[in-house]
Amino acid sequence: MFYWVANRTSWDNVWITEHPEWYEHKADGSIAWPTKDGEWKDVAQLDYSQKVLWEAMEDALEYWVKEVVIDGYRCDYAHGVRDDFWKEAIGRLKELKTGFLMLAESDFERMFDDGFDIIFDRAMKRQMISLVGGGSLSNFANWYKGDQDKAPAPKTKLYFITNHDDATKDTPAKQFKSLEGGLAAYVLMAGL
Repeated sequence: MFYWVANRTSWDNVWITEHPEWYEHKADGSIAWPTKDGEWKDVAQLDYSQKVLWEAMEDALEYWVKEVVIDGYRCDYAHGVRDDFWKEAIGRLKELKTGFLMLAESDFERMFDDGFDIIFDRAMKRQMISLVGGGSLSNFANWYKGDQDKAPAPKTKLYFITNHDDATKDTPAKQFKSLEGGLAAYVLMAGL
């Protein structure tokens, strides 16, 4: 599975000079950086209102499927890209290869409608932190049942006790109150 970032590029990406119109721009005309969930000044924000960008992005996505024969993408910040783009792009990718897998780093359930097979389940981590911290097992079980019902079969949600975003805040041992709490959360997550 390849890691794909669709909403932004590096500042030294060839598109910056060859296709500056594919990027969002600030009032002064300079290329903008993402600001929706904080300011990411180290990258440039793509503009998905530019339909020609869609074709270029879809061609790039298809390249790795055709040339390297990958079996899926893990899409970073997937909800930061238009839903209609994902529907079109994922449709094309799944036509290329049976069983092609799409994982959205997003906990928005609408991503299932876009064609993603798996989405992140950040709520699971919050529930596990509560449970390991002394929360009610029956409350957790009730929440889990309802959460599972939100993933249309055969689609599913991805559980985790840490990821690259969380790792910048604290270690699992600190987040789950102890090394044993982190291990208990991992065992619970792996078992589910």
